[in-house]
Amino acid sequence: MMRKRFRFMGKRKKGKPMPAGRSRPKPAASGTARALEGTRLHRRTYFWAAVALLLSFLLGVMVYSARLESPTMDEPVYLLAGYRYLETGDFAFNAEHPPLAKFLAALPLLALDPRLPTETELYRRLDLRAGSYFLFHNRVPPDELLFYGRLPFIVLTVVFGLAIALWTRSRFGPLAALLALLFYALDPNIIAHGRYAATDMAPAALFFLTCVAWDRFLLTKGRWDLLWAGLLLGLACAAKFSCLLLGGILPVLYLIRWRRSPGRYSLRHFAVSLLALALCTAAVIGALYWPDTVRSLTPDGTDALHNVVDPARPAGKVFHWLGTTFDLPAHRYLWGLYQQLVHNEDGHRAYLLGEISQEGRWQYFPVAFAVKTPAALLLGLLFAVGAGIRSLVSGGFGVLRRAPFFWVLLALPPVIFLLVAMASNINIGLRHVLPIYPFLFVLAAVVLVRFRQPLLLMLVVALLLFEHARVAPHYLAFFNSLAGGSGNGVRYLADSNLDWGQDLKKLRAYVETNRVESLCLSYFGPDTYGYYGLEAAPTPAMSDYRAGSGPGCIAAVSASALVGLAQTGFRDAWLKDIEPMDRVGYSIFLYDLRRNR
Repeated sequence: MMRKRFRFMGKRKKGKPMPAGRSRPKPAASGTARALEGTRLHRRTYFWAAVALLLSFLLGVMVYSARLESPTMDEPVYLLAGYRYLETGDFAFNAEHPPLAKFLAALPLLALDPRLPTETELYRRLDLRAGSYFLFHNRVPPDELLFYGRLPFIVLTVVFGLAIALWTRSRFGPLAALLALLFYALDPNIIAHGRYAATDMAPAALFFLTCVAWDRFLLTKGRWDLLWAGLLLGLACAAKFSCLLLGGILPVLYLIRWRRSPGRYSLRHFAVSLLALALCTAAVIGALYWPDTVRSLTPDGTDALHNVVDPARPAGKVFHWLGTTFDLPAHRYLWGLYQQLVHNEDGHRAYLLGEISQEGRWQYFPVAFAVKTPAALLLGLLFAVGAGIRSLVSGGFGVLRRAPFFWVLLALPPVIFLLVAMASNINIGLRHVLPIYPFLFVLAAVVLVRFRQPLLLMLVVALLLFEHARVAPHYLAFFNSLAGGSGNGVRYLADSNLDWGQDLKKLRAYVETNRVESLCLSYFGPDTYGYYGLEAAPTPAMSDYRAGSGPGCIAAVSASALVGLAQTGFRDAWLKDIEPMDRVGYSIFLYDLRRNR
C-alpha cells in the first residue's frame, strides 16, 4: 500500500520499435492536447507567482525588522573580524569561527570604507569588545554599517528559499515545493537569523545544499556533480566547524545507496569520491585563508601546530599528535578548530528551564526544538513519524530497505546533526541546530501533501500565519503556542533564543514615547546603550531597594540578566518576583521602582 502511494511513475507501455533511420511523426495537436498544455502553463504561472509572493514577503519582513533592531551580542565582533580579514589578511581575531560568513558580512563594508580601530588597546589585544568600538566609534554611522553587514545574509536567505522551492519541485512536485517554501518563509527562526550578520544562516544553507548535491552525484556519478558537491562541502566547512559533520554523513549516504544498488557502486569509486571531496574541501579552505595558507607553506612562516596547543587538554592531545605525526603548521583553520574544541571542553554558561549550568545538558536542544519550532511544522513532523511507524508495523523492518532513498536523505542528516549537538557543552541557542530545519521543511511538506487532506493543509497554513502574526516583528523571541507563546519564553530559555541584545532601539523608542525620566538599566548585549541615548544607572540590588538607598527609577532588565546570564550574575533575579509593568520586544522587562508612585 505504501509502495503504491509513493511511486512516482507508472509502468511504461511497450510499443513496436521504429525502423532504423525513421522517426515517429508528431501527431497533430488536438484541442484536448492544447487545453492540457494551457493548463500546465497556467500551473507553472501560478507556481512562480506564489514563489515570487512568498520570497518578496520574506525579503520585506527581514528588511523591515532588521531596521528596527540594535546589534546583537555577536554582530559587532563578526563585522570587525571580517573587515580585518579583508583589509589585512590577518585571521587572528575571532579565529574560533571560520571566515566565510564574516567575509559575507564585511564585503559591503568595503564600499563604505570604515576605519579599523588600530589605535586602541582592545584591537591590539584581540579583545572581542573591539567589535563594539569599531561599530560605534567610526566615521560611518553605526546603523548604516550594521544594515550593510546584514544585507548579504538577507539576500542569501531569499536565494536559499528559492533553491529549496526548486529542488523540492523537481523531486516532489509544485504543491510540496510551495508548502516547503511556506514553512521556510513564515518560520520566525529563519526570519530572525536570516537577517543577522552572524555565522548561522550560511552554514544552514550550505549544509542542506551539500547533501542534495551529493545525492545528485550518487544518482548520476558525474564528475561535474562530484566537483559541485566538493565545492559546497568546502564552503560549508568554511562557514562553521559543525559542518565538518558532513565528513561522516556523506559517506554514510553513499554506503546506503551502495547497499540498495550494489551493482552501481564499488569500493574504488567510494574511495575516489571521498578523496575528491577531501581535496575540494582543502582547496576551498586554503583559498579562503589564502594569506595564512601561504604563510603556512613558507618555511618559518608560522609556528608548528604541536607548539601552540596544550597537550594537557583532551583536544590538545589529539592536535599535538596530529601536528607531530604529520608535521602540520598552525594554520588558522586548525587553530580555530582547536579553540572551538577547547571552548566546548570548558562549557558555556547557559540557562534551561529555570536553571543555570556551565556544562551542556542533552535535553537542551530537544527542549529548544520543542518550544521554538512552529506548531504547524511539529504537526507535519508528527504525521511523518506516524506514517513511518505505521509502515514498520505493517511491513516490518524490510520497509526500511524498500523505502525511497529520499526519506533517508531528508531524515538522516538532521537526526545525526541533532544527536551530536545534544552532546555539546555549548548550549546558547537553537541557532546552533538551524541546519536541521531545511530538511524538516521539505519532509513535513511532502508528507502533508501526500496525505491529500485539504482540511489538514488549511489547518497547517492557518497555524503558520497565526504564529507568525503573533510574534511579528520580534522574530528572535518566538516561542510556539504549545509553549504558551513568546510571553512565556523566559520560563524555558534565554540568550540568543530570546534575548541577544536586539531590542535596545525599541527601548529607546519606548522611553521617548512614554517620557521616562528616570531609567535604570541592566542590559545583556554589546556596550552600545550610550549611543542610543540611554545613559542610565544600574538597577538597584534588592537590599539597596528595600533599604531605600537605591535609585528610584523605571528598571529595564534584559531577560538574560533577569535569569542570571549577565556579568552581574543573579543581581537582578529578585525582580522575577515582581510583576513587570511592561515589556519591550519580549526581551526587556520593565519594572516600576519609583518610590513616589
